[in-house]
Amino acid sequence: MLSRHHTCFNILSCVTTLGSLCRLVQSLPRMIIMDEIGKQVKFSLEAAKLAQSNVCHGTYDASAEIIIVGIDQRDTALWGSIK
Repeated sequence: MLSRHHTCFNILSCVTTLGSLCRLVQSLPRMIIMDEIGKQVKFSLEAAKLAQSNVCHGTYDASAEIIIVGIDQRDTALWGSIK
């Protein structure tokens, strides 16, 4: 049960962060943002939404696998370009 709660928390965190990042990217039309970052953010958001849907249907294992990919993509989009 704790694992499911943690999975749900991670999914919500990922969706929230990606949603904020998408809004930020869209609000800066004059700023040049690499296409790759935008693609990673969109892919991550789709993965997070799919994981959230899976949790609603009780498929926790599939959600956990999907959210791991989504979190990795989120982190790459947020921090991968800052080096």
